[in-house]
Amino acid sequence: MAEFIISTVGVATIFVGALTVLAILFLLAVVAWIAASQKWRTIFRAENNILDYLSNRADYERWKKEQEAMRDEN
Repeated sequence: MAEFIISTVGVATIFVGALTVLAILFLLAVVAWIAASQKWRTIFRAENNILDYLSNRADYERWKKEQEAMRDEN
């Protein structure tokens, strides 16, 4: 009887420990996924800005000249 109780407690302890390790690994994977996702989002945003600049370069240069002219007047 005592062996059954001790083995049951041992199995329960191992089970809880294994679940804890799996939960920690899952948490680390989620944190890594979020960090990678944010980095990729930043890269894609920068790439999008570059493409916008390339497609609207004439408008940007016109705006920049206007801003410089306004600065020179002041």
